[in-house]
Amino acid sequence: MEKRHFISVLGTGNYTEAKYICGGEGIVTTYVQEAVLKLKMLGESEFTPDDRITIFVTEEARARNWYDREYTKSELERMNGTENPGRKTGLCSILQKSYNIPEDAARLIPLGATEDELWEIFNRIYEEIQDGETLYVDITHSLRNIPIQMLSVITYARTLKNIQVMGIYYGAFEAGKKNEEGMTEAPIFDLLTFLDILDWSQAASSFIRYGNSDEIKALCDAQKKKESNELRKVINDLSDITQGLETSRGCFREEKGPGVPGVSVLKSYRSYKKYYESMRKAERKAKKAQAGKTQKKPIDPLTKLFDVINDKLKVFDVEDNLTFGFAAIEWAIENKKTQQGFTALDETIKTWLCRRYGLNEYLKRHREGICKMVSNLFDFRMQNAWKFQSPYSEEGRAEVYRAWEEAWESLGYAEESEKEHSKEQERAREEGHPKEKEHSREKENSREEEHSKEEGGAARVTPEDERKAALRLTMELPPVLVKLISEISSRRNSMNHFGFSNINQFGKNLYKDLQAYNTKFHEVIALMENGEKE
Repeated sequence: MEKRHFISVLGTGNYTEAKYICGGEGIVTTYVQEAVLKLKMLGESEFTPDDRITIFVTEEARARNWYDREYTKSELERMNGTENPGRKTGLCSILQKSYNIPEDAARLIPLGATEDELWEIFNRIYEEIQDGETLYVDITHSLRNIPIQMLSVITYARTLKNIQVMGIYYGAFEAGKKNEEGMTEAPIFDLLTFLDILDWSQAASSFIRYGNSDEIKALCDAQKKKESNELRKVINDLSDITQGLETSRGCFREEKGPGVPGVSVLKSYRSYKKYYESMRKAERKAKKAQAGKTQKKPIDPLTKLFDVINDKLKVFDVEDNLTFGFAAIEWAIENKKTQQGFTALDETIKTWLCRRYGLNEYLKRHREGICKMVSNLFDFRMQNAWKFQSPYSEEGRAEVYRAWEEAWESLGYAEESEKEHSKEQERAREEGHPKEKEHSREKENSREEEHSKEEGGAARVTPEDERKAALRLTMELPPVLVKLISEISSRRNSMNHFGFSNINQFGKNLYKDLQAYNTKFHEVIALMENGEKE
C-alpha cells in the first residue's frame, strides 16, 4: 500500500483566515497546511494509519502557531475588538481533530543562523523521510534557506531512499483577491515542474558531457502522460543513437522501404532529425498563435535544453559511412568512449581504403580480404624481418602481392567473387534480351537501382578489378599506415576480448593512444593523397 507523507514548515506569522483554492475546490482555513492536505494529498481518499504528517518548526513557530494560546494584546488590537475571540487555535489542534496525529508530529529545527545549523536542518528533514514514501511537500511558510534545502533533501532522498514526490505546493496568499464576503481567496500553486526541470537539466548534462541518453529516456518513460508525441519520438531516436554508438552500429545502408528493419546510428539520426524539426515547427506555430495575447505561455525549458542537445548531435548530419566514421571517432574522443573509438577508427580506415581503391565497403572480402589482409601481410613480414627481405622494396611488395593471391584463393574469396560475377553476367544477359515487350527501360533502371542497393550503393567490382585494387594497394601502402593499423587492431582486440587478447600488453594510456592514432590517420590520408609513402 502507498505510504503517503505530508511534509511542511510552520512559520511565526500571524496567519489570517483565507479560502485556499486548487482545481476549482476551496477550503477556508487559517493554516494553508490544512488546505494542501485535504485538496492535494487526500483528495477523495481517507487518511490511513500508513499516512504520515510531519511539520517542521522553530521554537518560536512552535510557541506561536503549533499549540493553542492566548492572543497577544497587539493581535487583539488588530482584530478591532472582535467579540469573544477566545484562544488562538494552533495547527496541532486542527490536525489532531481531523487526523488524530500526536503532538510530536512537530519536529524542531534551528533557525539556520550558522553553517552547522543549516546542515542540521538538512539532516533532520532527511531523517524524517522513510524509504519508498510518496511525498507531498508544502513550502508556503518556509523562509530564507528552507525551500532550497527542502529541494536538495528531496533530490538526495529520491536517489538514496527511492521516494516519489507528487507535489511541491505554495499557497500564494499575497496573490489572492477579496471575494464578496471580504475574504481573501488564494491559489495553491504546484511547483513540482521546477523539480522536473532539475531532473531534465541533470539528464541533459549527462548527455552533453558524456554522450549518455539513459537518464533522458528514463525521464521520458516516467512522464509519458506529460510529454508530447513529438518529444517522445525525438527521445526514442536519441536513445537509439547513443545505444547504436555504444554498440558500434556504424554501417548504414539505404533501405528499400520505411518498414524494413535495420539498426545504424545514421538511420536513427535521420529519424531523430525529422521528428526534431517537426517538434520545433509545432513550437514555432504555437508561439506565433500566442503572439499578441495578454497572457503568454512561458518558454518551455525543455526547448532550450534540446537546442543544446541538437547542436551536439549535428556532427552526425552526414551523408555516408565514411564521413559518419570520422564523426563517430570524434564523438568517442569527446565523450571518452575509448573502446567505441578504437572500433570506429579501425573500421573507418578500412572504409577509407575501400573508397580509395574502388572497392565495396559493405563486402567482407573487400574490407577484410583485401584491405586488412594486405596490411597484415606487410605487418607479419616486419614482425619477422629475419625471415624476409624488406617488404617495402619493389621486390618485397611483389612478394606480398603473391602471398595475398595465395591467401585470396585458399580462403575462398576468389571463388566467391567468380560466382557473384557469373550471376551478374547472367542478369545482364537477361536484361539485355527481354522476353516481353513490357520490359521497358524504366523497369530496367528500377532493377539496376535495386541491385545497387543490395550491394550497398557501391559500383560493381569484377574479379579482375579486385585483383587490380589489391595490387595497387600493395604497391602504395605506406609503412606508417601498416604500423598504425596493427597497433589500432591490437588495442581494439584487447578491449573487445576482455583483456584476454594481448594480455597485459596495454596500460592506462588507451584514451591518449586513441587521440594520437586519430591524428596520425588524418596525416596518413594527406600523405597518400599527395602520392607519398613516407
